[in-house]
Amino acid sequence: DTIIQQIYGHMKSIGHVKKDQEKFRLFLFIDEVKILSGFRGKINDPYNILNVLATEARKFGIGLILASQILAHFGRDIRSNSSTKLILRTMDSDEAKSSARELKLKVDKGAVPRSWKQGQIQNHHHHQSDTYR
Repeated sequence: DTIIQQIYGHMKSIGHVKKDQEKFRLFLFIDEVKILSGFRGKINDPYNILNVLATEARKFGIGLILASQILAHFGRDIRSNSSTKLILRTMDSDEAKSSARELKLKVDKGAVPRSWKQGQIQNHHHHQSDTYR
């Protein structure tokens, strides 16, 4: 948490990315998001560093790649501000249904979508959702 806040502070001190510059100056790869997301009741805290990054970091040239096994580890700010979502195959039917709803895919009553035997990727810039193996 402390190191990520220091990185964010440094990137803020450099300033906003200008239109004629590269969109991203730095990518942060964070695995096991639940450790930093405040999963113990503060997942939607707007001051949680992951939520701050999700809502503010792009203008300073920071790209995020976040990973976790369960959708609930990602708060509202992260899910709302993520342009690309990659959800790998899950063996848990409740998690598969939750993930399908997140991607706004049709979920039949009581059934796991057939496509979830593979996985899903959704990119909001290209307005598409694809199944892959």
